[in-house]
Amino acid sequence: MTEAILVSCADDSPAGWTCDVTVGTDAAATGHRVTVSQDLLASLRPGTTDPTDLVRDSFAFLLAR
Repeated sequence: MTEAILVSCADDSPAGWTCDVTVGTDAAATGHRVTVSQDLLASLRPGTTDPTDLVRDSFAFLLAR
C-alpha cells in the first residue's frame, strides 16, 4: 500500500518555495518542511512554475527505498 503524500507549497520569491509535506493520514503521520529554490526547480523540471509535483515525487521515491 502506498503512503498518502500531501504537499502544500508557498511562494517565497525570489528565493523559491517553502513546502509543507504530510506523509500518511493516521496518528503515525509525519510532517516535514522543505525548501525548493528556483534554480533547483528549473534544473529538475524545466518549464515548471510549481514545485508541488517535484516534492511529491521526491518523497514517493524516498519512501519506496
